[in-house]
Order: sequence, then structure tokens, then C-alpha cells
Amino acid sequence: MWWNESLAFDSNVTTVAADSIAPELEAPGLGARSIVVPVVYSVICLVGIAGNGLVIYLVWRHREMRTVTNYYIVNLAVTDLAFLICCVPFSVAKIVTHSWEFGEFLCKFIFYFMQVTAQATCMTLAVLSLDRFWAIVKPYQTPWFRTPVGVAITTAIIWIGGHDMNKIYNTFLITLGPGPPAGRITLRLSGDAIRGSFLLSLPIAFFMEVSEREWYGRKYFCMEEFPSEDEYRAYIIYTVLISYVIPLTTSVASHCLILRYLATMAANTSVAQQHVMARKKRVTRMVATVVILFAMCWAPNHAANLWWAFKREDLVNGFGPVTMWLKISALCLSYANSCVNPFVYGIMGDSFKKAFAKSFRRGAPNAASSACNTPRTPKNTKEEEFGMVKLGGGETGEDKLTPESADPIGEMNKEEDLL
Repeated sequence: MWWNESLAFDSNVTTVAADSIAPELEAPGLGARSIVVPVVYSVICLVGIAGNGLVIYLVWRHREMRTVTNYYIVNLAVTDLAFLICCVPFSVAKIVTHSWEFGEFLCKFIFYFMQVTAQATCMTLAVLSLDRFWAIVKPYQTPWFRTPVGVAITTAIIWIGGHDMNKIYNTFLITLGPGPPAGRITLRLSGDAIRGSFLLSLPIAFFMEVSEREWYGRKYFCMEEFPSEDEYRAYIIYTVLISYVIPLTTSVASHCLILRYLATMAANTSVAQQHVMARKKRVTRMVATVVILFAMCWAPNHAANLWWAFKREDLVNGFGPVTMWLKISALCLSYANSCVNPFVYGIMGDSFKKAFAKSFRRGAPNAASSACNTPRTPKNTKEEEFGMVKLGGGETGEDKLTPESADPIGEMNKEEDLL
């Protein structure tokens, strides 16, 4: 990807002409790049590390925060933390220096792990969107990835992948539409086809190399070295598809189906049911906002990578400073996506706001004493209980980790008793 192409060259010098530069000449200055890039990226790193660390801490400390959705949010925070800590500092060093001084291993590992974390982020967002689809549209059903064991398995699949996962969960059916079995649209995912972020990102580890060239003296450049331009273009298209288009399509389809379901059932619910559904919708809006921000932050960088893959052969005279700054801005925006999610949780997530207030209010008791002294939540009225049974909601408005979902027939009997 172009984010790995060295930006250390002068704006009027190409990689082809680099070998012809006299070694005794002094390398051109970096100008504003040497100040702006480190400052902006440092702010992104500090804010992102503090925010994502706080998200993990809140879910760890408060038992009521340990829900299916929040565990996937924690995985999203872990991917962002890994990206910010392990990748961004080296990326900054690559942009603001004329030579790569970290060796062959780090050249391969850093940019490979950067792709791994980006891949894990988009796969987690896709799973979060499917989680919201089942929480609202299919509250009676508990798919395997919304169970205690399923959360751990899904997280492992996101990072590592799964081979012959049918031995664990047979076949995974996603029902995309209502109606009788003959009219349903189903997507059958075989476990043999599931590959995690570490496996999907392997190509970049093979093609990243440190090249030694004469450019105002002996310099080292960490760059992608593909056998041909066609293979380079194929890899860029592959990367955009697996780390952007396919996961984003899954998320958009899930939220569109949620909107369609809410539009059809809005007039057929009681006041209590609407109250429970409103809390579920707040969580869904929060997840949708995270998906939209991901799409907006990464779109410019993917567009720049595609443009560079198909146009770099034509740029025999190099690229100008405007193009260079556009690419740096696109990278900065994609990196900023790793620090904005905690703000979304703090603004739109009621449970996160309450957990934060409970943790950091003045004179807050420790976790053990607060659990003993917290007043009991008043019991719901029978009408509210019926609404929660109908919609599968909990007191916190999110779905708890439960091994099995309720039996629809049993819920109908409860409904008759309550009526």
C-alpha cells in the first residue's frame, strides 16, 4: 500500500532517479512535515491510548457492563490500542526521516501487524452489527456467537481464524429476512472458509523488504517489492475488499434490515415494549455511529492506495507536495479512527456514562463495597416484565451473556398468564 511507500523522497525526485543522486549532496529538508506529523500523531496516540484503556477498565471493573456487545467493544478497543502502540510510532518515523533504521524484521512485522489490526477492527465491527441484528430482530434466538463460549470463539476467529470450525458449531445460518422457510434468504458460512486477521494479512509480510539505495548518501527504505505491477494492483484490490468493502457491506446490510424491522413493528407494540426497544435502539445507534466513522475515516486512505496502484507508473516525474500532504492527511484520518470510538461511547452509551460516573465520582467506594452498598433496582411492573420477555431485553438495555435464549412457546404461555 502507498502508506508503505517511502515519503522520504523529495517531492520532485522519484524512486527511479534515487540511485543517480550524488552521495556528497545534502539531503533536502523535511520542512513542516518534521513538526506537524509528530505533533498530530502524538496527540492521536495519547488520546487513543487513554480512551481505549478507559473503555477496557470500565467493562472490567463493573459487572453490569459485561454484556455481549460490550465484550466485542472491548475487542475493538484492544485492536485500536495495539495499532496505536505498536504501529503508529514507526509509521511516523518512516514519514519524517530519510532512512529506515529499524532493520528487516521490524520492516516486515510493523506493517504486517498494522494490517492485522486494521483487519481485526473491521471484522469486529461486522460482528457487532450482526450482534445488534439478533438483539433486535431475533430476540428469541441466541446464535452461537452471542453465548459465553461463542464470544471467545468469535474473538479467536477474528484474530487467528478457524479451521474446520464445523466440529464446534456445525453450520452457521444467518436469516436475513422474515417469512416461511421457503421465502427466507439465508447465508451459509462454512467454518472451513473462515480465516482470521493474522492469516488474511500474510501477503504484506512476504513482500515488505528493506532496500539499500544511494540517495544523498547511502539510505535504507522499507518498501513493498512485488514481482510485477499487476501483482501489486491485485494485492491492493484484495486488501481493500477484505479490510473495507466486505465487512462494511455486512454492517450496512445488518443495519438496513434492523431499520426495516423497526419500521414494520413500530405500530404493533405496547408502551412497555416500546420502552424496552428504545433502550436497544440506543445501543444500536451507537454501534452504527462507530461503523459510519470507520467508513469515513478509512475511505480516503483506501482511495489513495487504489489511485497510487494504478497511476504510479505514469508518475515518471514524481508527485508534488500537494499530493504528498493529501496522502499524509488521509493516513492521519485513518489513524484518528482509533481514538474517536471512546468519545462515541461516552456521548451515546448510557451504560458507559453511568459506569464512568460511578468509577470516578468523588469518594467513590471500591468495587467490593460498591457492590454491597448499591441499592436494589426496583422491580418492573408486570407490563414491563412482559415487554422484556417479548423483546429479550435486560435491565441495562443490553443483552447479558446467557448460554441459551428463552423458548418461544414458553414465552407465549407467560404472555397468556400475564394477560
